[in-house]
Amino acid sequence: EKHGLCNFLWIAYEEIVEDPLRCVKRVLQYAGVSKPDVDIQRAVEATTRQNTRKNVGLKGRGESTLTDDQQARVRQLASYYPTVDFARIGL
Repeated sequence: EKHGLCNFLWIAYEEIVEDPLRCVKRVLQYAGVSKPDVDIQRAVEATTRQNTRKNVGLKGRGESTLTDDQQARVRQLASYYPTVDFARIGL
């Protein structure tokens, strides 16, 4: 999506979990990278077989773990971009 001076692609944790192939394809397309589906599928399968020991993504974690002051700071930073809809990240 393009919002004023910000050029970004929203990716939700749920999208990655539900359909990683589609999500990776979207990222590659957004970045202008062309790869055959079979290569993308192989890469996705290789990473799902690995134990990456990465943190678990939990929806709403920021709201439950950030202090009121920290949440206010995030809202303040987001306010610099009035044309961007931050609803997807809870703002």
